[in-house]
Amino acid sequence: MTFLSHWRELDPGAKRFLYFIGFNVLTWQCVCGPTILVLYAVEIGMPELWIGWLLSFMPFCILSVAFTVPLVERMGPKRLIMRGWIWRSTVALLLFLTPGMTTWWGVVAGWWTVSIAVFLFCLIRAIAVAGWYPWLHELVPKHQRGSYFGFEMIFMQSMTVALTLFLGGILALGDGVNRFYWIFGIGVLSGFASIAFLLTIPGGESYRPVTPLRPMASYRAVLADGRFIWFCLRSASGVICTWILYTAGTMYLRMGLGYDADLVMWITAFGALGVAVSIHGWGRYADRHGSGPSMFLALLGHGVVALLWLSLGAGGPWIAWAVWPLWALAQMFLTAFHVAKNRAMLTLVRADNRVGYTNVFMILDALAMGLTPVITGWIIQSWGQTGYTISFLLAGGLSLICSIPNAFVQEEGLAQAPYGALMARAVAPARTLARVFWVAIGLDGDRLREEDATRPADD
Repeated sequence: MTFLSHWRELDPGAKRFLYFIGFNVLTWQCVCGPTILVLYAVEIGMPELWIGWLLSFMPFCILSVAFTVPLVERMGPKRLIMRGWIWRSTVALLLFLTPGMTTWWGVVAGWWTVSIAVFLFCLIRAIAVAGWYPWLHELVPKHQRGSYFGFEMIFMQSMTVALTLFLGGILALGDGVNRFYWIFGIGVLSGFASIAFLLTIPGGESYRPVTPLRPMASYRAVLADGRFIWFCLRSASGVICTWILYTAGTMYLRMGLGYDADLVMWITAFGALGVAVSIHGWGRYADRHGSGPSMFLALLGHGVVALLWLSLGAGGPWIAWAVWPLWALAQMFLTAFHVAKNRAMLTLVRADNRVGYTNVFMILDALAMGLTPVITGWIIQSWGQTGYTISFLLAGGLSLICSIPNAFVQEEGLAQAPYGALMARAVAPARTLARVFWVAIGLDGDRLREEDATRPADD
């Protein structure tokens, strides 16, 4: 099936949600996107550990979803997200107080102002986003979820490509911190504008009366589901691996290699373009063969790329060229893993307790995503250039190790590949990396799978 035929298959509600996401990306990338945050923090003199904490606010705030079951059920996902989006755009205006606070009270006061603004933005977003997955679970049929998340990433990455090129142009116009406030202004305006798209999406109404015991009962039911908890732990392990490299890589481009902020944005845009080109293939592969094989291949490829980052420390003129494909591949495998794990989560969620299930998933992922940049920032601040080496080794080694248990995520309606066959793939790196490349360029790996079927069992 072609790209357009997959698009036509999506239900109208799912398409409208994608339109909302595409526009909403502007706000996130301009106000709290990790690349912009790192570049802005470096510009105002924040040390690495502070930067790590800044990057951790978004995932740590996601922990607040543990208390949002009554809100989602009483207000409904649509109303909750709409109110949250209004308030998060409002508190983002606090960022414009930073220059005054720095002038009146010193540099550290400016750091605190930025930290408070970002924290409040992330906290309000986290409370509102508790309605995100329950709404998607309602809108997107099971057989479309891999394609949906593939299209979601295409929308997000296409917007990111265009946006990062545009923002890189803004950053290239001059030096100093004032150029970042133009970017924040674009983010705030687009945040208010995205609400118009939100209103066109169907569904998202409240669906159950709330009793005081309901939230705890829903979480007890999820914790009793051993298969789902084991999946969440495997998902969180992959998040740790991918976020070590993303955090260390972004800092390394700006601080280790000394690249200007606009060049870092253009390198990021190149990576986002690679994601946009490849991600639909990963979504189709997951729909056809299951999320487990997709998670396995994504982490395996990510581990290899992370270890290749170690070569950048050797020095030489070739580094200026090598960093582009290495950063692009890092983003491609990170995104591919997130598409596969999100698809798997929605497949394993029970319809009668979707808020409890999606909240537990987000909480465990948030813990992994929140702790990782703090620890990575501490390692880099403590050991300097050696800290980057440690981070790349951790990202590569852990990715290779964690790819194995992620291969065995099992879904209803799809037969689990034999244990021996999966292990054979793990120890046949040339063949496995060929499959990774095959999926990444948009093919679904059927030819390789057919070859596996005809290959003798002991081959």
